[in-house]
Amino acid sequence: MVFLCLSCAGIKSADYDYKPSTFYAEKVVLISIDGLSSEVLLKTFPDLIKVFVENGSYSWKARSVFPSQTVPAHISMISGVVVLSHGFISNWMPFSSKISVPTIFSTAHSYGVFTATVFESHRLDKIFALQKGMDIESAGTQLRLQ
Repeated sequence: MVFLCLSCAGIKSADYDYKPSTFYAEKVVLISIDGLSSEVLLKTFPDLIKVFVENGSYSWKARSVFPSQTVPAHISMISGVVVLSHGFISNWMPFSSKISVPTIFSTAHSYGVFTATVFESHRLDKIFALQKGMDIESAGTQLRLQ
């Protein structure tokens, strides 16, 4: 799984020490490519990755959580907590399950920041639709106001 952050300012996570950043970004774009290793991405799109690295934040040491499935991994990425803390242990959780821990979206929203997601995953569509603090979310090509 690859996770890139363009022009990203730090947001506090409950599980880690937080050091305030002097970096300011007008807009933040988070890109997650599910199931793709950084090695493959670097070999396939070296010029694009160079632009991302030079203009954003990145990590070549990031590793997936256990279990390394789409839903648990993405919930961990947006919340900064391990699977046992957020409770999404597989891709096949009931779609009525809500994310019970703060996320980058709920934290940003609490500061008045407009948030949106665009993705192509019906599993994430159901989970993210229940996320507090999401202004716009999209599965596929249609955007819906929340």
